[in-house]
Amino acid sequence: MVSTKTIQELEEKIELHQENYTDGVPTISDDAFDQLVDRLRALAPQSPIIKKIGARVKTAQKGTICKHILEMGSLNKVNSDSELLLWAKSFDSETRYLIQPKYDGCSLEVIYNENGDFIRAVTRGDGTNGLIVTFAAAQFKHLPKKIKSTGQQQVFGGEAIISLSDFKELSKARQLSGKKPYANPRNACAGILGAKDPVGSDFIQFIAYKSSQLFETESEAIQNMKMLGFKTPEESQTSSKEDLKKITDSIMALRESMDFEIDGLVIKVDDFGTQKKLGSKDLRPKAMIAYKFPNKTTTSVVQKIEWSIGSTGRCNPVVHIDPVELAGVTITHITGNNINYLIEFGVNVGAEVIISRRNDVIPAIEDTIQQGPIELQEPTTCPECSSKLEKDGAFLYCSRRGDCPGAIFGKLLNFIRDNDWKGMGEQNLRKVIADGLVKEPADFYKLSLEDVAKSLNSAIIAEKILNDIKEKSEMSLADIFGSVGIVSCKGSRIQKLVEAGFDSPEKLFSITRSQLLNVDGFGDIIADNYLQGIQEKELEIKNLLAAVSIKRPKNNGNLSGKAFLITGKVTLDTRKNYEKKIEEAGGKNSWSETLQCFLVTNEDDPSSSKAQKAKKNGYPIITEQQLSEMLK
Repeated sequence: MVSTKTIQELEEKIELHQENYTDGVPTISDDAFDQLVDRLRALAPQSPIIKKIGARVKTAQKGTICKHILEMGSLNKVNSDSELLLWAKSFDSETRYLIQPKYDGCSLEVIYNENGDFIRAVTRGDGTNGLIVTFAAAQFKHLPKKIKSTGQQQVFGGEAIISLSDFKELSKARQLSGKKPYANPRNACAGILGAKDPVGSDFIQFIAYKSSQLFETESEAIQNMKMLGFKTPEESQTSSKEDLKKITDSIMALRESMDFEIDGLVIKVDDFGTQKKLGSKDLRPKAMIAYKFPNKTTTSVVQKIEWSIGSTGRCNPVVHIDPVELAGVTITHITGNNINYLIEFGVNVGAEVIISRRNDVIPAIEDTIQQGPIELQEPTTCPECSSKLEKDGAFLYCSRRGDCPGAIFGKLLNFIRDNDWKGMGEQNLRKVIADGLVKEPADFYKLSLEDVAKSLNSAIIAEKILNDIKEKSEMSLADIFGSVGIVSCKGSRIQKLVEAGFDSPEKLFSITRSQLLNVDGFGDIIADNYLQGIQEKELEIKNLLAAVSIKRPKNNGNLSGKAFLITGKVTLDTRKNYEKKIEEAGGKNSWSETLQCFLVTNEDDPSSSKAQKAKKNGYPIITEQQLSEMLK
C-alpha cells in the first residue's frame, strides 16, 4: 500500500515544477513532468493537484497579475490511438474534427481594444490569473500591433514559441554576450518571458488558435484570425473517426522535419455549439483532447549504485537499473554525475526514477517518482586503490588524482579506443599498467617486445600489439591533444580549433581565452577546461609529440569542401577509420553551413537526431558503400 507521505511528496514535487515553469525556469522536460502526473493520477486519482492548471503567479515577479478574459485551461490527454478513438466514440458520425499541432511553448492571452490596438499580453499562469508580459510580446513575430476594429474589445489565445532555426541564432547571440545558452526552445521562451529584462523577445513568434469573437466553427475562427494578420496552426479536418489515426500518423512522420517542436496534436470538435453544450471539467474542455506523441522518457527501479574512477581521478557514481527499453535501446545503467546530483533527486537503491536519453543518445535520470528504502551512502575510499576520497565542489576525487591506477587505466583505455588498437584489450592494459610499463600515452611507443611478452606471458600477443602501435604512430594534431584527458576536449572538439587556424602545437599551446571563445563549440566553461588542461597536461602532450609523427590533412583531396557524419552501425570498416580517411581525403567530420554535407547510414529509414537534422536541412543521405566509393 502506498503511504500518504509518498503521495504528499509527489504532489509537492509536481507543484514545485509547475512553479518553476511559471517563473520561466523549468527544470525538467514535459515528458518527465507527465510521468510524475501520471503516477500521481494512478496513486491518488482524486488529488486536487491533478485538477490544478499551471501554477500560482508570484507577486514578487516583475509586472502585474491580471485575470484572464478567455478561459485559459489545459487539455485532457490520451497517449494511444485506442484512447483517441474511445474519446471520439462519444460523438455522432457527423461530427467534424479539427487537428492541429500541439506546440511546445508558452500559452498567452493577447488583448486588443475597441480600436483594434494591441494593449496587453498575459501568461497562462494558473489558468485564471496570469502575468502581464506586454513589453516582451510587443516584439514578437506574427503578433499584429493593430487589427481591424469591431468597435469592441477582441481577445485571442495562442502559443508563444521559438522555431528551431531562431533558437540556433538566439544561442549564438547569448554565447557572444557571455551568457549560457538555453537548454531548448521551450525553456528559452519561458525564460525570456519570466525575465526582468526580456532580451530575445524578437526571437519569439505568436501562433493564435483561439478567439473571443463568435463563430459557428473553429475553422471559421481560424480563417478570421488569418485575415487579421495572425499566424495560425497548420490544420487538418476530417469527419471520419478512422481518418483520425491516418492524420495523426502522417503528422508524426513529418514531425522531425518541422522547424518547431511539437509534443503532440490538439484534436477539437469543430462545431462551437457542440463544444458549448459539452462544457468543461476542471477547466479542461470535453470537446477537445491532446494526443501526446510517444514519451521520450520511461521509468525504472534502481538496483544498485557503484562508484568508478574516471581518467581525471574523479569518482563517478554508476546507477544500475532494471533493464528498460527506450527509443529502441535497452538501458541498464546510467552515469549519476555526482553525489550531490543523487541526493538532490533522491536517487538510492530501490528508487523509482524517470529515465531519458538526452540528445537521443546519453541515458540520464530526470527525476525520482519515489525514493527507495536503502539510504544513499557517500563513499570515503577510492574503489581502485583504497586511497582517501576528497570533496572538490560537487565531485569526489581520489586523493592520488592522476596517479590513481584507475585514472591511469581510464586515460590509457580512452587513448587505445581513440586509436582503434585491436590487441591491447582491457585485461592486457591492466597487466602492463600493473607491471609499471605504461603510465601515459607516450609510454606505449617505448615498449619493448621482451617486456610486453613477459607481462602478458605471450610473445605472439606482444608482437601483434607492438605492430599495431607502430602502424598507428602517425597521429593528427586533434588526436594528439584530444587523447590526454582534457575535460570536455576530445579530438572532435580540438579539430574545430585546428580548422579555425590553430594548426600547430605552438598555436594550440598559446591560444588565449578570447580566441577560444570565438571558436564554435567553445563557451566559457569549455574554454576554461581547455586552458587548465593544457597547463596540467603540457609535459604529457610534448612527450607524445616527441613519440609520434604529426599527420597533416590533405587540403586538396577528392573530398575537399565536403563534410560527413555517420549514424548507426558500419560493417565494411570502423567508424574511426572512416573519419581518418575522410580527413586524409580533405573532408571534414563535422557539418558546417559552408560545406556540402552528407549523412552516412546503412539504415533504410534512419531516425537518429543526426538523420532528423539531415532531413530538415536537405543534406544527401548516402550508404556506407557510397562513402567507400567516394573515398576511392
